[in-house]
Amino acid sequence: MVTRKYKPLAQEEGDPSGPIVLHGSYQVELLAGGSSQTVLHNPQRSPHNYHRKEFTEQFDLLQRFFGKLSALNRAVNRIRFLKRQLADVQKRLEDGEKLTCH
Repeated sequence: MVTRKYKPLAQEEGDPSGPIVLHGSYQVELLAGGSSQTVLHNPQRSPHNYHRKEFTEQFDLLQRFFGKLSALNRAVNRIRFLKRQLADVQKRLEDGEKLTCH
């Protein structure tokens, strides 16, 4: 079985990690390792001249895109986990270990 090191599909310096949001106050919550932290964030106005309706439509589209991207990442992680499990079973079979079903 061939294993390759993960490489991102696209890497561009200076890219934001998410969509641009309208100016205003936002509550941001970070969840990691069973802990959470919440902070208030006030992004600065964008130098671009956006109309609110267009901006909102673009933001909604990007939110859906990032949701699909997150689902794809979860699927890829699941596939990698299953590949590791299969490699482990294959190694045990090659080593002559007797497998039993429970």
